[in-house]
Amino acid sequence: MSADFLLGITNVPDKKNYTIEELGLTPEAARNLYTGAVDNRVINLLLAHPEFGMLANCIADYLDDTMAARIAAQNQLYDLVSDLMTRIGKEDKTRRQAAITQAKEAKSLRRKLYADELA
Repeated sequence: MSADFLLGITNVPDKKNYTIEELGLTPEAARNLYTGAVDNRVINLLLAHPEFGMLANCIADYLDDTMAARIAAQNQLYDLVSDLMTRIGKEDKTRRQAAITQAKEAKSLRRKLYADELA
């Protein structure tokens, strides 16, 4: 490690060799990098991009269904608003058309949760 790291001047240790465990790689991922199965230039560009962390977190949220749970909750709110507007439209004749339009609009905002629903 560099003297700057040891003295606390930098938080980059300048270590040259890392184990795959230290890098958080699976053996398969390390093999793909080592054998050239993936373009290392692309991987470097992705990792260095300032928005990559956010993208990786979004992908993780998708894979562990966190995103689906959020969309499901949002869809429940849209259903609630739609039902409320439908009820208002039935009870108040003066606002019926506007309420029906708003109920349809709320329903149209619902989002699909999974790729198989998109087809």
